[in-house]
Amino acid sequence: MFPIDSLPDLCRDNVTYTKRTIVDVFLDNRYTLPEQNLEYVTAISELFTYPYGVSFSCLFGGQQVFKVNRKVSDTTGFTEAEILANNMMIVNDVITNFVFNLGYIYTDFSAYYSLDAASLEYWTKAGEYAGDFVMRFWYR
Repeated sequence: MFPIDSLPDLCRDNVTYTKRTIVDVFLDNRYTLPEQNLEYVTAISELFTYPYGVSFSCLFGGQQVFKVNRKVSDTTGFTEAEILANNMMIVNDVITNFVFNLGYIYTDFSAYYSLDAASLEYWTKAGEYAGDFVMRFWYR
């Protein structure tokens, strides 16, 4: 788990808030104008602050999570936190992950190709399958 205010955690929160605000303002028409002018303008002004928060926290949070290090076998002189970080480190081997996840990857491809393009949930399902496919290369 990440600490409460870590950059990866802020990235996740900022992306979630951005999506929620966009849906509220532009898609769901949640605000009744002119009665809720203040709430509407506040939501729009918050939306203008999100690009910096998302770009900063996601860029540097990604660098924090996906930095490539080598697992050290001799941890003499390491602090307890450094030993924990070293023990948690997974060296990303694409070939090993691909073989391990081959069945899931096949399922993602076959489910994607069997989607009905006329379905109302086409893009939702396509995004789920694409996201699952991509994440198979990072997680075992």
